[in-house]
Amino acid sequence: GQDDLSLAEARRLWPTPGKRFGLSTHNAAQAAAAVALAPDYIGVGPVFTTPTKTVPDPVLGLAAMGAILRASPLTTVAIGGIDAGNLSQVFAHGAVNFAVVRSVNRAHDPVAAIKALQSAAALHALCGVDRYPNALAKAAIRSSIRPMRFAPMRLAKAMISSTRVSLP
Repeated sequence: GQDDLSLAEARRLWPTPGKRFGLSTHNAAQAAAAVALAPDYIGVGPVFTTPTKTVPDPVLGLAAMGAILRASPLTTVAIGGIDAGNLSQVFAHGAVNFAVVRSVNRAHDPVAAIKALQSAAALHALCGVDRYPNALAKAAIRSSIRPMRFAPMRLAKAMISSTRVSLP
């Protein structure tokens, strides 16, 4: 969060090469200010109401989240109240990356919750129109390979474990 350890201090304490440092942002002003701090990514949220924090930040909503994502030159990660039921809306408003806590940690069956998120992400990757979360999905669509030929879970695992890729 905005009140956590500073990026400079975190980088000093954990100088391991390849370590990624992010910064939570909760509005457009914080996201714009984050550029000067040069985090590896910014969290943008909460997108929806979330019970994860005792004192939650104001909900952004989909439109504000999308505007922040489009305006940021940094890698962005949508977070806050996201689950398999609303993930397609998050993607539809411009998200490429997302993070969840409650939808997995508080699920009766966390494995099923993860699979549902992976399936929703894979469906978006195969059917999305304007943005693709990774090169694998874009290559599949460009080469006209029917989506059925891909194992959705394998594709979703590749998406979730990949880093952001800039595509033309």
